[in-house]
Amino acid sequence: KLARDLAAKHKEQASSSTELTTKNVQLSAEVKELRSRQNEATTRLKNLEAKAGKVPALTADNETLQARLAKAAAELDALTKQNGALRAERDAAAKAGADVEALTKQQRKSRETIEALEA
Repeated sequence: KLARDLAAKHKEQASSSTELTTKNVQLSAEVKELRSRQNEATTRLKNLEAKAGKVPALTADNETLQARLAKAAAELDALTKQNGALRAERDAAAKAGADVEALTKQQRKSRETIEALEA
């Protein structure tokens, strides 16, 4: 009877050992999967940290570009005003030129009239 009891006990222990081995294999696979996920999460975190490190520089660049854009807009406004003033000056000069030409023609006619009267 003792031999049967020992055999049954041995069979029970072998079955329990097989179950434990199977469970160990399953847990090892789960640990491996969790480590893989952890590595992926760590990589994503490092990428996010690298991007976050660029934010201050990009923000400063953006502020610099905004200031440059505002300055360029102000310069454009000034040039537009200057252009308007130059056009007005050109138009005035063209009118003055036309007035001088008309006066020159009138003066020429007056000379011709005087010369005709003196002849």
